[in-house]
Amino acid sequence: MKTTALAALACTAIIGIAPSVNAQSQQPDAPATLTAQFTDGWMAPYFGLTTDAQRTWDMEVRMEQDGSKLRVINPYGSAGFKLTAGESNATTEPHDIVFDISDPDFVRVELGEAYTSPEGVLGNGMQTVWVQGRADYLVAAGRTPEVITQNELNATFDGTTLIVPQAVLGFSSNPLQCGETWNAGAFATRVELKQSAVETILTDDTIQPDGVTGPEYFNLQGIPVSHPESGNLYIERSGHNARLVKM
Repeated sequence: MKTTALAALACTAIIGIAPSVNAQSQQPDAPATLTAQFTDGWMAPYFGLTTDAQRTWDMEVRMEQDGSKLRVINPYGSAGFKLTAGESNATTEPHDIVFDISDPDFVRVELGEAYTSPEGVLGNGMQTVWVQGRADYLVAAGRTPEVITQNELNATFDGTTLIVPQAVLGFSSNPLQCGETWNAGAFATRVELKQSAVETILTDDTIQPDGVTGPEYFNLQGIPVSHPESGNLYIERSGHNARLVKM
């Protein structure tokens, strides 16, 4: 079983459970809908938005029930992006950015379309932008996760904060081309939970049922799990202590 420390990290994207969502009553198989403060290392810098304040706006995020993926919903079509970058620069097609967090010590950015430019914004005609992390580019180039981690280029998620230390983009589905374009890796994309499921569980006054002496397990939405499955990410609570674990 793999564990990840829940240390606080420097961050610029904050995610919290949306007011309309009750993690304890939510359907077990439904993704958790979260609100987010998202700091962008991909498109915002292209438009000259280089400070953390300029690159940050509120977002909607969804987390899969099994804790395997975190999805940022259409960040470049959001009201926050339109406000900071200008409505005329917003994507003409909705695109999500998906993070595979099944290994919290080596998070992957799923290579996919993230932005479709309006006519003439990125040169002649319309252009589609693909995003990933420097680590994903290096994996495609044949580097091992161990070497990438040693060089601190791996994206991580500690249950509260997700950090992509070097965000890279490209104009095709070729992962190698994504690491060789404008300003590649100059900015980080980072995410921090406003109130993570871990914090919710730690502040829960629920008393353990009689006879329960071992650790309790919850998914990343904070829903109790009776039988954790191998390979999934869970929150383990023992008394007043909680940690993120991969079974």
